[in-house]
Amino acid sequence: MCLTKAIKYIEDPAARVMIIRQSYPTLKLSGGLVDESKNIFSHFSGTYKEQAMKWVFPNGATIQFGAIPDNLAEWQGLQATHMLVDEAAEFTEQQIMFLLSRLRSAKFRGHMCLMMTCNPDINSFLMQGWIDWCLDPDTGIPKPGTENIVRYFVSLGGKMYWDFSVDALYKQCGAGLTLGKDFIPKSFRFIPMTIYDNPVLMKNDPGYLASLLAQPRVNQARFLHGSWLARAENSGVFCRDWVKIVDHPPSNAVSRCRSWDLASSVPSESAPNPDWTAGIKLSRDPYGIYYVEDVKRFRKLSDGVLKEIIATAQEDGPDTQVTIPRDPGSGGKVSNQFFTRVLSEAGVAAKSIVVSGHTSKAARFAPFCTLAESGSVRIVRGPYVEDFLRELEYYEPGNRNQKDDQVDAVGDAFNQLCKATSIPTFSIPSLVQSSPIPTM
Repeated sequence: MCLTKAIKYIEDPAARVMIIRQSYPTLKLSGGLVDESKNIFSHFSGTYKEQAMKWVFPNGATIQFGAIPDNLAEWQGLQATHMLVDEAAEFTEQQIMFLLSRLRSAKFRGHMCLMMTCNPDINSFLMQGWIDWCLDPDTGIPKPGTENIVRYFVSLGGKMYWDFSVDALYKQCGAGLTLGKDFIPKSFRFIPMTIYDNPVLMKNDPGYLASLLAQPRVNQARFLHGSWLARAENSGVFCRDWVKIVDHPPSNAVSRCRSWDLASSVPSESAPNPDWTAGIKLSRDPYGIYYVEDVKRFRKLSDGVLKEIIATAQEDGPDTQVTIPRDPGSGGKVSNQFFTRVLSEAGVAAKSIVVSGHTSKAARFAPFCTLAESGSVRIVRGPYVEDFLRELEYYEPGNRNQKDDQVDAVGDAFNQLCKATSIPTFSIPSLVQSSPIPTM
């Protein structure tokens, strides 16, 4: 898609087109974008510069391949008229917004734009604001009639605002700003496409459709029908069908624990989608059934996080244990000591749990998944249920592009309750009784 779209832009000698991937190896793979470009751009009298990874055309237009650097400042001086981002789901919103700022030219007089292509991915930044509005909530497939609709967005204070017209967007968040001067929205269109929208591919490679039809149900939903809520078969470790939703917590709980996964950040221009602080309250009844009684989830700085933990502990009461994580290393130890001291002084006895790495995350979560699969988990109905179940269901060990704050918290809560489970006490009956025979 990116390669064929680029053809249209090279008619202008001032065109400077960038085709961007996340890493160089994916560009240079045999049969990848660079190899495929040689089968296309050579027909337009283009000359490929191997070292620069750039096509130069007789009129002066260029098409260059590039991998976005880890340090975005390395591309601060970049100027391009068109940017085509391949596999955009692998990128972050911050990276895309930075690339958008590099669309500039003193000579090009046409419409400059950034185009993204990708496969559906529940963990992509595109799910938040960009396309979620048009998806069927049950299937994750774009609803008929929502394709190719122009929407507008602005980024203010690190937060994205969206609406269907410039005027509506200005009314929503433009107070104190001047429309057309310091309030200038950008437009965006989402155009969902499947193999059925590519008749040339179906004609030249009919076996590709057969391969998609041979996929398991979930893979078909994602790659054939374009579902953004589907994921690769067996890629997750948790299934929402394993748990039951109930109206009330147990009245006879033998133990309760609220475990926190901590973050100390709020959305900003440099980090528009930071981690969350999450606190999961889990209880156990006498029959070994575990209940997710409540979920707290918010984004605040350290002071706000501490106040929320203290207020929540007061609501939960003294019978609910509290745990907080302690990251390895000296920095994690110092941070943990600070949190523990402040909480203790506020009357909250928080136990520290040492955690480390993604392997540790998976190991902490796995026992809870096994418990849920056995049918021993309930979730108390509340506004948090859908977000909680979705995060657990789409959690993939080792995937760094996903939020896993609730995964970590519920794993810690379960492991803490297991350690605190006590053997019931009972008294041994007396085997001594008086004899009916009278004593002499």
